Amino acid sequence: MKASNTAYEKIKKWEGLLLETKKDMGGVPTIGYGHTGHVKMGAKITSAIAEAYLRLDVARVEKAIDATHISFNQNEYDALTVFGFNLGPGAVKTLTDGRSKSQIANAIPLYCHVGSRKVQGLVNRRADEQKLFLKPLNHYKVPTHKTVSIVAALNSLHVDSSMKHRARIAKANNISHYSGTAAENTLLCKLLYAGKLKMV
Repeated sequence: MKASNTAYEKIKKWEGLLLETKKDMGGVPTIGYGHTGHVKMGAKITSAIAEAYLRLDVARVEKAIDATHISFNQNEYDALTVFGFNLGPGAVKTLTDGRSKSQIANAIPLYCHVGSRKVQGLVNRRADEQKLFLKPLNHYKVPTHKTVSIVAALNSLHVDSSMKHRARIAKANNISHYSGTAAENTLLCKLLYAGKLKMV
């Protein structure tokens, strides 16, 4: 599974865009959308570089979520991506280790401190992440550009388009024994562009 557009939009909303280095509330030099890796004060970047940093940082969080070996649905996965992006991939392991999904959801609001200080902005962010984690699955967004390829369409939404994940999507949409045939993929495309493809 991959983080969807929902996760990217929420990260951008909470992080904001910095094209010149500033220190965050913890005193860490930050640039782009909350990027902190090897950042020096005085550095300047373009919005395209900020987007590239964002995708690299999200990929690190996705790896941490996948390492939990817990089967999350898309909303849960997106919520953990936003959470881990803010607190670091290691926080994903700390949050999920030995916990059930309901326990994970209940624990998300606890991570709202900078040092020993409770920060209202983090309280608000954790509440938003928890809400997304608990949100019932809906339907995938309709891609902006129409294509006859379900793989390309899912990729445009930042949804895992692997055979394994497409089989999960197919099953959720009452297509049993999915094998990736043209007819099956055409049906998935039709459901997606009609706004009726159920999320997994």
